Amino acid sequence: HLESVIRSRIPSISSLINKTIDELESEMDHLGRPIAIDAG
Repeated sequence: HLESVIRSRIPSISSLINKTIDELESEMDHLGRPIAIDAG
């Protein structure tokens, strides 16, 4: 029973991880662009 509960929650966990990665990448984009502009 516990295994089925975990399996049912895996999609939400993986989507949460993907969301966090997307946010990190967008943060890096925001941080990286001004630095690249200053360097150029």
